[in-house]
Amino acid sequence: MVSALAPPLAEDPPPAFLREHQVAGYRRAVAAIRRFHGAMVAEPVGTGKTWIALAVAARFGSGAACVVPSVLVPQWKTAAARAGVRVDLSTHEAWSRKPRRLGDGLVIIDESHRFRTPGIRRTLHLAAALVGREGLLLTATPVINSLADLVSQLLLLVRDDALAPHGIGSLTTVLTEPGYSMRPALGSVIISGTMGVDRRPALRNRQTVSPELSAEAARLLEQLDLLRLSDQPTSRALLLGVMSWAAGSSPAALAVVLGRYRLLLLQARDAAAAGQAPSRRTLHQLLAGDLQQTVLWSMLAPGDEGGDPPLEDLPGLDRLLEACRHLAENRDPKVEQLRSILADGITTLVFVTSRATVEYLRRRLANDHLIGWCHGAAAGIGPGRLAREQVLAWFKPDSPSRSGHKPTVLITTDVGAEGLDLQGASRVIHYDLPWTPSRLEQRVGRVHREGGLHPSVEVVRFALPAPVERRIALARALRRKDQLVDQVRVGAPAHRAWTWQSRLATTLADCLPCPGVSAVRGSEFRCLLGYRMDAADRPIAARMVALDHDGRWCEDGTTIERALLLAAAARPTACPSGSQVRQLLVAADEPLRMALRNTAGSLWGLNARSQHGAAASRRFRLLATSAARRRDRAMLTMTD
Repeated sequence: MVSALAPPLAEDPPPAFLREHQVAGYRRAVAAIRRFHGAMVAEPVGTGKTWIALAVAARFGSGAACVVPSVLVPQWKTAAARAGVRVDLSTHEAWSRKPRRLGDGLVIIDESHRFRTPGIRRTLHLAAALVGREGLLLTATPVINSLADLVSQLLLLVRDDALAPHGIGSLTTVLTEPGYSMRPALGSVIISGTMGVDRRPALRNRQTVSPELSAEAARLLEQLDLLRLSDQPTSRALLLGVMSWAAGSSPAALAVVLGRYRLLLLQARDAAAAGQAPSRRTLHQLLAGDLQQTVLWSMLAPGDEGGDPPLEDLPGLDRLLEACRHLAENRDPKVEQLRSILADGITTLVFVTSRATVEYLRRRLANDHLIGWCHGAAAGIGPGRLAREQVLAWFKPDSPSRSGHKPTVLITTDVGAEGLDLQGASRVIHYDLPWTPSRLEQRVGRVHREGGLHPSVEVVRFALPAPVERRIALARALRRKDQLVDQVRVGAPAHRAWTWQSRLATTLADCLPCPGVSAVRGSEFRCLLGYRMDAADRPIAARMVALDHDGRWCEDGTTIERALLLAAAARPTACPSGSQVRQLLVAADEPLRMALRNTAGSLWGLNARSQHGAAASRRFRLLATSAARRRDRAMLTMTD
């Protein structure tokens, strides 16, 4: 029974390009797709999810339709060529613009957490194209802000009631209900914890640097409070938070934010001079985000919105921008701390949140190091510009030169934080903190991956200066989200909830099976009940539940695991009597009936999309019910 509890493994032989520790994930993914039409591989960053996906695609056909971030297209082309798998690549960015046609074969969605929001164009366009398709989701960070993120991704490929035979009637309901706890059945569609021993470099020296603000920077931060910004308290708090966050990054980043606000006010002033009074929202819509665009306000029909942008902020903004320029030329304590860390010459990735901070740091550090830099608009080494791929190549494990005059520091925004192999570095510095712990994990994953050149990876985190942290409470937000992400992070206690079955089957693999009913000495539980349901000679679900002395049935993974391990180690005793067995079977009536009801609903609840489909489903169900009453196995097989 214990072996039946483990998620099914396909017997298909793995392709030669898979490593031994990736085979279990491959076999589980193949079995899950055959059973549920979709699955998610949620192994840690840097463990080879791409290769598992290509192996699964090769098993299901000659090619795959891959939806990947644009920055990863070259990497996918290289991997597919090495694996001998034909791929039809489309990018996340292309799906954001308009609907597209998916290529043939298994659908592979890399970095699937980018499709976690149901209402955005990217998700709507792709979801429509996925109807009726089989596929695989790849992500190391399935949850970003809430457990609804996980639901949205799974429902791209897996039916909402796909796990009903396993006790989850609705993925949407169980993953978003109050007091939610991870269900073991999720291990059937979420593949994680299959890699065994972690083969990535060790993580060391996880230190946090606490930078200070100079007196001038502290005064500038206080002056932000003098801006009116908006008459809406929520909008004002949001704008002030964005400015404070930028101030914690660099004077250059704050200057960019203040400069955009100044351009908005200048447009509003020109509009007012022409008899217009547009709101902030109207200005953004009209200018399509380009605040430097020339507008002939006098030619537009007059509106009656009422002025929202406070023009009285303009003089104060000019003074603040001048202070930012002055600060950018003075000694910066945060930059000095970074310079001190980089002095040892260790190849390092420095992650920031703003393009302006990339430019600021590469200028301030130019005399100390040959700097590689990269952001969404450009990339380069030192003062020169190069293609992004050429810059990143210096930090890959197969870099063309590991000695001589080469960049040892890469300063990058989060454009370099997903999917890239940059194991030539051995240290990651979070110069700016993002708003989500998953982004921190993705950054470290650029270096903390298999195939690295170094036995360990150092991680350094710069906290926000105390005055900025008091304003936006970023550290508190990260702690709160980290607690949420712990429910699905590989290796976290809650993650064990959906992997306990596999681990238990491995632990008790050498125990002799004992079919039927047996008894052992112990008093913690009255009964452990294991059952498996089959349909047309194929397994539908296997579950195990425990009955405590208060008459309550429980399927909590930790509880079942403890009970089975105790039973395996205990001495056998006399078999229970027939009357005792009958009493326990009567007590088991409730969980068994519930399981059968859920299973029937899953087998026949076809979610028919038309009136005719619903009518056909009802007819087949009537046929099956009649055949079951007559014990007509041939009819039952036919209807199934």
